[in-house]
Order: sequence, then structure tokens, then C-alpha cells
Amino acid sequence: MTGWSLRSRLGWKLGSSLGLLWLAGTALAMAGAWHQTTNVLDSSLQEAAERLLPLALETIDNRKKGVGAPAGEIGYQPANSNHEDIFYQVRDNEGNILLRSHDAPRQLLNRTLEPGFASANGLRLFTEKAIGQELYIQVAEDLNNRKSAFLETTTAFLAPLVILIPLAWIIVVLTLERLGKPLEDLGKELHVRGGNNLSAIDGTALPIEIQPIVQDINRLLDRLAQALNTAHSFAANSSHELRTPLAAALAQAQLIGQDLTSLGQDLTSLRARVRVNKLIVALGRLNGIVGKLLQLARTGSGATLNSFPVNVVRVVEFIVAEFRRREGLADRFHIEKSDRTEIVVQADLDALGIAIANLIENALAHGQPDGLVVIRIGPDASISVVSEGDVVSSDVLERLPAPFVRGISSSDGSGLGLSIVKSIMTGMGGALQLFSPARCHTGGFEAALVWKSQLGE
Repeated sequence: MTGWSLRSRLGWKLGSSLGLLWLAGTALAMAGAWHQTTNVLDSSLQEAAERLLPLALETIDNRKKGVGAPAGEIGYQPANSNHEDIFYQVRDNEGNILLRSHDAPRQLLNRTLEPGFASANGLRLFTEKAIGQELYIQVAEDLNNRKSAFLETTTAFLAPLVILIPLAWIIVVLTLERLGKPLEDLGKELHVRGGNNLSAIDGTALPIEIQPIVQDINRLLDRLAQALNTAHSFAANSSHELRTPLAAALAQAQLIGQDLTSLGQDLTSLRARVRVNKLIVALGRLNGIVGKLLQLARTGSGATLNSFPVNVVRVVEFIVAEFRRREGLADRFHIEKSDRTEIVVQADLDALGIAIANLIENALAHGQPDGLVVIRIGPDASISVVSEGDVVSSDVLERLPAPFVRGISSSDGSGLGLSIVKSIMTGMGGALQLFSPARCHTGGFEAALVWKSQLGE
């Protein structure tokens, strides 16, 4: 089956869209988080500078007075400083470092002494000037520490998405599977229906968006059923009405032939008898076609769809016995079967009899003249009719079950026998299979009746 799947397309589009939206939302959230983190950490730098500057100035004054740490000592860390990730330098406007934290470098953090925030040498700095003095404090933090902390936060935030996005995709697929189940059931119901089942579809379990489609299908099925009933009724009634006048015309033609025989053997009488014989043959063939049309109309109308246990062995033996009573056919049949006397299948007895009889008539009409007709009954109730003759090409074999299609044989025939058999087997849930050459043969023709169990249904 070609085409595209609505369920698959919806699954991919919804899953992909949801994943992209989540990723876009995450990217925006991370950008906002980075901005907020930067603001918070910058505020920490500013707060540290504002708290450390008075303590640093006090320490410098004490040094000048000879109190506290020895003069010129650096590396002092105030006792109440809790900022482990930041360091600072206190310097004058000439660039001399007067005081620094124990982990601060000996070189200048930044040569520029512009108060406020700045980024330089991989550091984030905040510079604060002492009021009334040419002293400055620069508090710095390594930008790699910020990036590392932000990366850890991002990883912790994104880790659940690794599970959530596939999980959401699975939920979307399962939801679509569940929502598509009624449509799948509708397709299966339409697929398994036979050609004679044109009853309305129950769409109450379907979504309201699909119910109008089901209603349109039901209206189409109703119109189709009416059209088929009209066609079947016309074929059945016309065929039935034609049988009586045709039989009467055939009888009159035979009587005329007998009268002409009694008139003598002159040339005029001989010519008249030849024409009457041709008329009798034509009327007989027309009467056979009308009978086939009547069978086709009856089988197509569903009149043969009753199902009862039928012993196919007895049916085949009875029909073959009827054919053997005809002139010249007594020795032309051979039945192949197992030792079982009963092989039962659910079927319509009359319809099955018509199907087997048509296959035998087809074998007699189109097989090799005086050739043997073999009827095989399989242990699975399959019935095969094999006739001798030339091989039929595959393209002709494919078209043979269609109405009024005949093979390469020059014998008379209506082209309806196999079409009737196919209609009967379809109505009974089976199938007609054709083979040429016949199975296990190098030539000939084989028509087989098979049932549901053999079709794998």
C-alpha cells in the first residue's frame, strides 16, 4: 500500500514541535538564568567591596600607626569576609598595591581605576573609591568560576529533558495510537466485508469529526445496494421470462425439422433442414446462456449465502454421476480422494453444486476432446477440476473469471461459468484459483475451490 500515514506524520510533527518548543524554552530560560546569575554575582561583588573597603582603610591606618600587622605586610584577609571565590586589592591612584587578599595576585587586577563594573583578563571586577581619599578597592572574581557554576546549573536543568523529551514523544505516539484505533477498526471492518455485505456501518464509537464521513459511506452503500438489487432483479427476471419462449421456440424448430425430414430428399428440403439444424443449435446455445445468466443473477444477489455442514465427497460423487449419464461421458471422469468418506465444510449445498457443475462443464467444453477430467478432493475440503489441453497464458488466465471472457478454445461457451463460480465462492467466504499448467502437470488447466482456512484468514 502506497501513500503516507496520518498517524506517523502527526507523531513526528507533534513530537518534533514539542521537543523544539522545549529546547527553545530551555534556551530562553538559560539566557534569563545567566542574566539573573550575573546580576546576583555582580551584586555580591559590589556588596563585598562596600564591606571590605572600611576594614581595609582601618587596617592601613593601623599600619601607619604601627598597630596590628607589620608595615608593608600584604596578604591580609579580614576575619569577617565570607567570600571565598572572590579576592581584592587596595591601591592608590599611582597603582601601588597597599593591601590584598591572601589569594589575590601580586600584579594589578586592572590598570583602569574607573569606579563600577568591568571585565578584564578573564576577571569580573568592581572598583570602589574611598570617600575623600585617593584609595581604591578592586574586588574580582574569575569568570571561569561563573561559567563552571552556570554549566553545572544548566546540566542539572537539562538532564531531566533527556528523559522527558523521549517520554513525551512516546506519550504522543501512544495517544495517537489510541485515537487512531477507531479508524483502524473501521478500515478492518470494511476490508473483511464481502461483496454482498452492504449493510450500514455503525459509527457511534467514532469521533464526531469522522462520523460525517461514515454517514456519507452509509449513503453510498445504500445507493450501491439499490443499484445492485435493481441489476440482479432485472437479470433474474429477464432470464426467467426468456426461458419459456426460448424453450417453445426450440421445440417448434425441432418439430419443423421432423416435418422437413418427412417431405423427401430434394435439394430444397435438404437446405431447409440444414438451416433448421443451425437454428436448433443457436436456440440451444441461447437457452444455455439464459440459464447461466439466471445462475449469475441468483448467486450475485446473495440468495446462495446460506451456510450448513456439507459433505463435499457426496456432492462431488453425485454431480459426477449425473454427468456420466450423459451420452459419451461415462468414461471421461476420474475422482481422486483420500480414504475418508466424509469431508465436511460450511457451505450452501445448492451453490456448491452449481460451482462444481460449472467447473466440470468448463473442463468438458474447453479441454482436450475425449480427454480425461480429474476431480481431486483434498483433506482440507478443497476441490480441483483438472482437464487436459494447451497451456493458457498468464494474462488470459487472470481475465478468465470476468463475465463473458473466454480462453483460446474454439468450442462454444457463454464465458459465464467461471464468473458464476467466483461469485459463489466469494459469497461463501472462499475463492476460485486457476492454474495453467495444472499443478503437478506440464500442461492442462486446473480450477480449484478453496476455503478460508486455506487462504490464511
